[in-house]
Amino acid sequence: MTDLQTRNRPAAESAIARTRRRAAAAGASPAPKGQDVPIAAQIFPARIVSAGPDAQSFNVQAAPGMAEQRARTADSCLIAPDLNDLVLCAGYPSGDGTALYILSVLVRADISRAALLNAAGGLTLSAPDGAVTIHAGQSVNILGNAGLNLTTENLSVRAGAAVLNLDSAVLESANAVASIGTLRLLGDKLLSLVKVISGHHQRASRKVAEVDQVQAGEVLVSAENQISHQAHQIVHVSTEDMRFDGARIHMG
Repeated sequence: MTDLQTRNRPAAESAIARTRRRAAAAGASPAPKGQDVPIAAQIFPARIVSAGPDAQSFNVQAAPGMAEQRARTADSCLIAPDLNDLVLCAGYPSGDGTALYILSVLVRADISRAALLNAAGGLTLSAPDGAVTIHAGQSVNILGNAGLNLTTENLSVRAGAAVLNLDSAVLESANAVASIGTLRLLGDKLLSLVKVISGHHQRASRKVAEVDQVQAGEVLVSAENQISHQAHQIVHVSTEDMRFDGARIHMG
């Protein structure tokens, strides 16, 4: 028998006696031998005075000067109690004593601290016929030690500014469209492996500090007005033909 059960045994026995007296006064038939009348739970407010041996247990006090009692949070009590919080407790006979549970947090002692929703074994929010909205006056933080998974038919993200810090990233998309005012790519290496690249630009400029190397089966360059090559030295090598066709050709 635990200390809590020992302390609460007189209260449990008196509750049984009161229930039997009420049943007799109401003219109810006595319970068969060996069967007790169902006992209603005793519900009372109490104050959290200290934490228990585990995350689900707390020591509560019904009134100043009364003995402390050990209570466990009920599964329906999602807000985790904190020190000096006013909670609603329920006690009912269990074995040789009384089991005491915290049903809910009535008044939090320090509302400047964020409330904590705590559910042992995991928590799922479900709204099969409606939407789920999370609204915060300041910020929303999502922390996952193992991972964060988003599965949806459509994903829409709107933000004034965004920063992505990723050790590694993989983007897979059958069709992607990006509309960007200014795009700056800063990195040590840029590796791309695609089948077709097609671009239409009003103006394109590229500056390479060392070597710009292109390897292709064929290279076709077409310009409506002018193609200009300027370098300290230009070398054109052809294993077969080299053709220059123009109205005028200047060399030297």
